[in-house]
Amino acid sequence: MPTPKILALVLSTALLALQPFASHAAEAGLSAQLAEARQEGSIWTAINLNRELKPYTIKVDVENGRAQLTGAVASEEQKALAGQIAGSVEGITAVDNQLGVDASLADTQKADAATDAGVVQRWDDATLAARVKSKLLLEKRGEGLDIKVTSRAGAITLEGTAASDEASQQAAHLAAQTEGVTAVDNRLKVDPDAASTQKLEKSVGDAQAAVSDAWITSQIKAGILAVHALQGLSIGVSTRDGVVTLSGQVPNADERQQLIDSARKTRGVHAVDATALKVAGQAA
Repeated sequence: MPTPKILALVLSTALLALQPFASHAAEAGLSAQLAEARQEGSIWTAINLNRELKPYTIKVDVENGRAQLTGAVASEEQKALAGQIAGSVEGITAVDNQLGVDASLADTQKADAATDAGVVQRWDDATLAARVKSKLLLEKRGEGLDIKVTSRAGAITLEGTAASDEASQQAAHLAAQTEGVTAVDNRLKVDPDAASTQKLEKSVGDAQAAVSDAWITSQIKAGILAVHALQGLSIGVSTRDGVVTLSGQVPNADERQQLIDSARKTRGVHAVDATALKVAGQAA
């Protein structure tokens, strides 16, 4: 994020451009401030590109060639590293390293990283399962579609029935060839009666509904997480036959209505039930 100094200098430069008779002293002062802003930006960028320092909030301020660092990191080594990075920027003659050291920050950063990874993996799995289900529906033309598809960390599990051993193997092959799938656990049971017309029609209908519902749920939840980050994990989303149910707790009525409106606008949604979506502090 650009520092306040950089943003202020952009405005100052624009104002001076409108004053052709501005004094040379003012122009010289602006040049010096621009140089400092560039140095701040260089230090900030280098710190945020460093894997060791990126997780921490470090503020940079440059004045007359002297860089001041404030904030906190998890170790003395990280503090020294930040100082070295600041000192290596052209034009910096001294570094005032006021970074605090708090070892507990290391555990916090690890926990945050693990949580973020878990959120991404959870919704990658939901999308992957829907993708495999869609592929079975489209490529098998209704054959052996009484299949439940689940995903965990890229590993797909197939459960249900297939009309023959060949149909079972074909389903497993289609799943394995889907992008993002790392393994397939084929638990399909062979049932010759599964090919009957009545069961076939029901399987096709169920598969289409399952794909549609899974897609709707993943789209809505992904949108919630994109806007609300980790707070979105407290909001439950489920879909059945195009009817979306929202549950959980939100901070205010406006946010509740935004979630409802967003869900209604999702393609394939017929209705939204937000009875279980409560506003914090209001009576149930």
